[in-house]
Amino acid sequence: MYLHLIAVPLFAVILLWSLQQFYGRHMRGRDDSMMLVMTLGAWVLFYLSFGVVFGPLLFFVSLIIGGMVVSRYRQSERCTLLWLLAIAAEKGIPLSQAARSYAAGRTDEMGRRGAALADYLEQGMSLPNALDHSRNTLPSEGILAARLGFATDTLAITLKEAAQDRNQAVVAANAAYGGLLYFFCVLNAMILIFFFTVIRILPTYQAITADFDVEMPSITNMLIQSGHWIGNYWFLGLPLAMLSMALLCYALLGYLGFRLPTLPFIGRFWGRMDTAIILRSLASGLAQKRPIDQTIDLLAHWYPVPHVGAKLAAAGERVRQGADWCDSLLTGRLVSATDAAVLKAAQRVDNLEWACRELADAKSRRFKYRTAALARFVGPLFALGLGIPIAFFAIGMLMPIASVIEALAR
Repeated sequence: MYLHLIAVPLFAVILLWSLQQFYGRHMRGRDDSMMLVMTLGAWVLFYLSFGVVFGPLLFFVSLIIGGMVVSRYRQSERCTLLWLLAIAAEKGIPLSQAARSYAAGRTDEMGRRGAALADYLEQGMSLPNALDHSRNTLPSEGILAARLGFATDTLAITLKEAAQDRNQAVVAANAAYGGLLYFFCVLNAMILIFFFTVIRILPTYQAITADFDVEMPSITNMLIQSGHWIGNYWFLGLPLAMLSMALLCYALLGYLGFRLPTLPFIGRFWGRMDTAIILRSLASGLAQKRPIDQTIDLLAHWYPVPHVGAKLAAAGERVRQGADWCDSLLTGRLVSATDAAVLKAAQRVDNLEWACRELADAKSRRFKYRTAALARFVGPLFALGLGIPIAFFAIGMLMPIASVIEALAR
């Protein structure tokens, strides 16, 4: 039995090492699906054997931590590739050389895809098409910047601005999703502990206090009554418990780096970053003397957030029907009333490109500052909201023990 438990993870480690050696030396420029399947199979074997040895709880914890490490690593590597492409475009260095330097000395999947990207670029393929064919998944801001920059011939500035926006978005997302993950982890743990205590421990407390002829403390009686109420009306609390678990999964996936639909109370802050990206894209189009309605149509077609893309499409349709483009963006809540007024004033004095970039920079800075301020304000509220029920629960559980000890001392 123990030999099998040692052999399975050992086989998985040997398989991973062999794949790394073979594919790294002989197939560095390829992205083979068989290699991906075998790698996933080896990791599944490793984690299954880990779960058998250390139990299901540690198995799930290690699975979450492992997924978090892999996701963060891939996210950082995509940002690195985006910065390399931005710097190369700004300095006039061929993008294929930047992709080749990114892939140099690497034998993992990201290295093989970087080498494939360099090959496609050297064959004369455009950057957006080369990214699609090599399956290099840049951050969503980078993909939009590559497509729009190629269409408007402003690749250098769009890639650089996308990399800067990505850095700010990652910091804000980590703070927001990290806070939500902590809160809902503690909340769901409290719910599980409460139900276990009410079902298994409190009946024992009642029996012990009855044997010693000790009156149950009032706070403990309140705890017991609340447990009975929840037991009788469990169907009312079940949707809330399911919602808490769903929000925990949402926060975990967001913290791992997945692009998720924004919640209503978070979307208000994320919308500022969308506005900044839209204004910078309009500035890039204006730099090339492209009509604003064409730039809006390009954004609507390529924007990575579906509901924002739908708003842009509606705004473009209103512009084609004769409406003012500032009013169209304002109607779709893509810019604020103040932004629209500033843009109209800048358009009258023929300084619209500068105004778009300045407003975009202001939106980015305001997004960063307000997100940091929100995290400082909400953090203590979360701690207070969790601390009060925990204190009530802890006092209710300890008071019967103190009463029994006091009765024995008499």
